[in-house]
Amino acid sequence: MNKKQLFRQLDSFQETRVNKNFKNLSFTIILVQSEHSGNIGSVARIMRNFEFYNLVVFNPIERRENLFSYETQGFAMHGKDILLNSEIIEVEPPKNHISELKNYLKKFDLIIATTASGMRFTNLRRLTIFPEDFSLPISKNPLNIGILFGKESRGLTNEEISLADILLRIPASN
Repeated sequence: MNKKQLFRQLDSFQETRVNKNFKNLSFTIILVQSEHSGNIGSVARIMRNFEFYNLVVFNPIERRENLFSYETQGFAMHGKDILLNSEIIEVEPPKNHISELKNYLKKFDLIIATTASGMRFTNLRRLTIFPEDFSLPISKNPLNIGILFGKESRGLTNEEISLADILLRIPASN
């Protein structure tokens, strides 16, 4: 592609726009018991790319001082503002984790839990749906939607998943 074609292509580029039916949906990404601060930074960067701005780190395993470290901010790149404005919720003692998560989730109209596991995973106690089988609700009233992601090593527990309205399977490589 020559320079002229490239500039023409760049001039015709249009950003993705939110469908007017979904303008009243508010999304919060909730990372449950995150283990690595670099991943939190990476999530903030991805959120910025897709215009999601609300990040909650619920009961992180990673030490609090690492969550906003220079290294984590480097992973966040242009999502640094999302990282620095994220809400950190620490639960003491750890045995209160599920009850505190349940209490926190009451502020949402719809909770979507995520998993990479699917139909043949007998450890899941819920049926999963694929992204292509899922559609966002259309509502005249504003909806506050929480999307749960679990630990990097094991994902969400069945107990955490049970707090959600929907279990969405996001296929991933082994």
